[in-house]
Amino acid sequence: MVAQKRSSRRPQVGDHGEGGAETVVQTTGSRGPWRRTHQQDPCYAPPVRPYTPLLFAALALAGGCPEKPANRPTDASLDRYIFQFPEGGDLLGPDSMPAGEDRCLGAKLIPLTGGKATVKGSTAGALNEFGSKIKCGETYAMAGPQRYFGLAMQKSRVYRLELKPDFDAVLYLFSECSQTLINVDCASGGATGIFSGPIPAKGTGGITFVAPASGTYRLAVDSVESAQEGSYELQVQEWTSPTHASCKGAKTLALKGGAASVSDSTLGALDELGSLLTCGLTATLDGPQLYYEVDLDAASWYRITLEPQFSATLYVAASAGGCLAANIETDCSGLTGTVLPLVPQGGQASTAFRPTVTGSYLVVVDSPDPKEAGPFDLEIKSFTPPEDMVCQGATPLLLPTTVAGDTSPHFNDLGALMSCNTGAPLVGPQTYYRVELEASKTYQVRLSPSFPAVLAVGGSCVTLPADCASSGASGDAVAVPAGTFGTLLVTAKTAGTHIVSVDGQSVTAAGAFTLQIAEHQAPTNGSCASPQVVALSASPTEVLGDTGPLKNDLGPVSCGTTAGPWPGPQAYYRLSLKAGTSYTVMLVPEATFDPALYAFVASTSCTATDVDTACTGLASDVVGAGAQESLVLSPATDMDYVVVVDSWSPSAVGSYALRVTWP
Repeated sequence: MVAQKRSSRRPQVGDHGEGGAETVVQTTGSRGPWRRTHQQDPCYAPPVRPYTPLLFAALALAGGCPEKPANRPTDASLDRYIFQFPEGGDLLGPDSMPAGEDRCLGAKLIPLTGGKATVKGSTAGALNEFGSKIKCGETYAMAGPQRYFGLAMQKSRVYRLELKPDFDAVLYLFSECSQTLINVDCASGGATGIFSGPIPAKGTGGITFVAPASGTYRLAVDSVESAQEGSYELQVQEWTSPTHASCKGAKTLALKGGAASVSDSTLGALDELGSLLTCGLTATLDGPQLYYEVDLDAASWYRITLEPQFSATLYVAASAGGCLAANIETDCSGLTGTVLPLVPQGGQASTAFRPTVTGSYLVVVDSPDPKEAGPFDLEIKSFTPPEDMVCQGATPLLLPTTVAGDTSPHFNDLGALMSCNTGAPLVGPQTYYRVELEASKTYQVRLSPSFPAVLAVGGSCVTLPADCASSGASGDAVAVPAGTFGTLLVTAKTAGTHIVSVDGQSVTAAGAFTLQIAEHQAPTNGSCASPQVVALSASPTEVLGDTGPLKNDLGPVSCGTTAGPWPGPQAYYRLSLKAGTSYTVMLVPEATFDPALYAFVASTSCTATDVDTACTGLASDVVGAGAQESLVLSPATDMDYVVVVDSWSPSAVGSYALRVTWP
């Protein structure tokens, strides 16, 4: 038998036909070899089909044809032409029965009414058409059962496809029913298709897609695991991109009483500048954006607040830049503009901005992810900032000093201009102080924050961003985790005013802190023969120290542990302990210091061998910068002990608090 071609028309999605027993024709095409299978069904085929006597005889022996079921399945087991490609998938011929919605060519067309549609369905009982061959550029495969849909899209229009599944699902968009081309499209990041990433059960996720050409696109509701299936709701919405999705069409905001606000949505907007903008951040801002234009006065500070329902960013640049990406980047990453970094979905954050010149400025709501878009509230309001929120209003301090502060009422005043070698812009709220330092003297600056902070020191407000990144040449900085402390030893090159700033490591990192600044006294307890005596008058007793100026006094000392030997600089302390009392000795290092702690009876000879023997069983070395060490000393008689702060490397130095407690 030879399969009969009934039409020269190109096969289309949803074509119907008849069929029966199988015939295969092998040939080649533009995509390589393919099989053409004609499955004939002698029981349900029209009488014009040429069936063999032998086939009808076999049916007679089997009892004849069964009664045709009312709801006959429409899958690959029935009467259809199938053009099967080696890579997977099939193309139905013009005589084919319709494929089910669990096959790509059975994709159900979604009609839009008023630019919207809602589809409810289930993947339960559906097939996995392509096995583990669909990956959309990920390391894992989309191996669950799928349902396919078709969607007619218009060129340059924006479509939001949102899925609410009862199971762990994924969503991907593509054009052609070929495993290779599906992967090309859904891994293209929005160029010809797009992939949603994982969408959790009972959650909501989706994709935003700008159609590069008019035509019918296909959409798959799928999952990563074969066991993940269930009900879902799919919502589709079509937009024509708004005028202010383009920089040249920026919407005007007029300040009334020094304030303006707007509620809007980036759904339907485009990514006009691609990956050309970062605004000093670590990610490109290539999500859809909306532009606003507002007149700002150089004599005023403005608080700009964003409350998005998606992960969003905001930046400010001068309109005079002519909408050129290079000019916008210069402004939003420097002093002539500002940036408010990633604000999480449902969050709220603010930044402060004072224009260098009076004029018209662009305020842009954007995202670092092409798939992130949605509604938001934006407010611009003039305000008078707390004096110490801006560098020019830094609070003067007389040394020595201990001051308690709080950055919570403040906003970031320098955008992404400062990073201080921390690896990312310092975009949290700041508090500034001004101190007078003498030339060639060394000062200790110690910060204890309740939030992830950065302590920075520089020569002036103008030079602070460069000074804090100079690693001690003209200033310095240290990152301090919440609940710990960090210390800088600063030697002034010239006498005069210096700036100290307490900053947050993220836009939401703010809170209370304690700052201590004093002239640094070089330690004299760097020798086993001359330990610092600590008077234990009340529990707890705490002393502060720093191994930075010290050298290795004894070595190698391991105290019988595999953690040693410890060749770092040592600091020695002498404690007078009472019989029958247990003393806990706690070493709390600054965040960048990884110390070791050990102890020995004070009558021990100050040689490496004797100390190494005497401290056996009385050592602590928890690996990791900022990790605390502790010992318990329980003398049977009144006795003096020497407690030693050491480290694993000559370069591993830092400040610390040594704390002794007892009942």
